[in-house]
Amino acid sequence: MTWDLIGHQWAANILQQHILSGSVRHAYLFTGPEHVGKHRLALQFAQAINCRETSVPGVPCGQCRSCTLIQSYRHPDLHVLEKEEGRTTVRIEQVRALQYSLSLAPYEAERRIALLPDFHEATYHAWNALLKTLEEPSDRVVLLLTSPSTDLLLPTIVSRCEVLSLRQVAPSVIEKALAHHEGDAAEIQSATRLAIGCPGLAISYLEGEALQQQYGYRDDFFEWLQAGTAERLRKAETWMNWRAGFPQRQSQVKALLEAWVVLWRDILQQKLRQTAAPIHLEVLPELQIITAALETTQVLDQITRIEQALEELLANADPRLLLENLVAGFPAIPILSHSE
Repeated sequence: MTWDLIGHQWAANILQQHILSGSVRHAYLFTGPEHVGKHRLALQFAQAINCRETSVPGVPCGQCRSCTLIQSYRHPDLHVLEKEEGRTTVRIEQVRALQYSLSLAPYEAERRIALLPDFHEATYHAWNALLKTLEEPSDRVVLLLTSPSTDLLLPTIVSRCEVLSLRQVAPSVIEKALAHHEGDAAEIQSATRLAIGCPGLAISYLEGEALQQQYGYRDDFFEWLQAGTAERLRKAETWMNWRAGFPQRQSQVKALLEAWVVLWRDILQQKLRQTAAPIHLEVLPELQIITAALETTQVLDQITRIEQALEELLANADPRLLLENLVAGFPAIPILSHSE
């Protein structure tokens, strides 16, 4: 019996040892890229701490009442602190309410577990409020925080947590784990490459229309490169008109630009003659045409421009103006002929 994870076995081994030795810390911080598996690891750890029917100590059985309730977020001793609907941050009032709940004795489990996903999105006052719990820990409470990086949290919070930094998972590991998933082998391979080491992303690509959407972003990329400036701006206007409302426009442009960064990096990899296969292996001929048409400095400039646009987007810059400015500055590749 092992933890139900894709990769990160080293982290599971550390956490299992903490349980076996009776040295579970009062707070853990899981860091790493989005969709790499931070939340899943935290949830599995919560199950392992309170599982009473496992045949392997320190490994959750996944079947008992405690495990199933934690998995469905319905366990009375599991507290999940997330942004309220319509808000962009976790507020201090939410942290105070959590602290009150954690001050009570566990209802049925050995410990109360507080899961704080993406806690870097909390307000400064919420961070400071949590410090009291971190500085005066109860032996019947475990806090599980996640964040992309320790740099996004107060150093005083980080210093009071056991930090486990999750790394990207090898594509072969992800592909093997997804072998049972619906979809043909080519789709699984494509989703695995596009996920760039993040299992949760690979899974999402195989569900619904997510993978086709990535292909659509790629088609847009080739079309914009071939178009003249006026046509690019018209296409940007049309593309934006399909996405009503600022939040949707912001998230859609973010997804588009993130997909384009990967394409430009594939082109840079070809330019530098690196041996690793490109992420978008299916369109290697098109990538080679672009590679031959551009100088390395031009490719680097496009990557820099998109990364800057993504930063401006996070600062609530107008997504339409960002997109228009970005595509207007694309180099022209008139000989590109993208095969359907």
